Amino acid sequence: MRVACIALIRCTSALSLEEEPEKIFRRHPWLAPAYSLTRPLIVPSGLAYTEQVLAALLDRGLQPATAFSMHLILFNYVRGFATSLEMEATAEADTGVSADEWMDVQKPVLDAVLADHDLPAFRTVMYSYEPAGYDLDLDELFETGLGYLLAGFRRPS
Repeated sequence: MRVACIALIRCTSALSLEEEPEKIFRRHPWLAPAYSLTRPLIVPSGLAYTEQVLAALLDRGLQPATAFSMHLILFNYVRGFATSLEMEATAEADTGVSADEWMDVQKPVLDAVLADHDLPAFRTVMYSYEPAGYDLDLDELFETGLGYLLAGFRRPS
């Protein structure tokens, strides 16, 4: 999974970040779920990253409030995916069951719910992946979502 700040770098010209948040979250899996967006701890290394991202956004001519909102949205997007990685690693360590094995066990439950409830759109989507099922690749999902997010950032407001 490439980190969101690298994609931001591509769309804002050259910017060198010493360490990417995604790499930090992978090295310290406990950090993403422990980090509070609404009550952040003020640490110089975190502010150095924020400074570099804000400088790149301000250099694009964005207003300070817009630049700060974009930084928070982007950072929380990365943090959200890192939290999913940490939760999955914990679940697999606790149960010895991989995500794919878990979903295989859940298939009969899903089929029963789809048969008994009026969920036509969800049913159409789920059955479109038969027989193999949806291949949840978090790296690919991250990249796709990041593309949509950055495309929205590039749109004039």
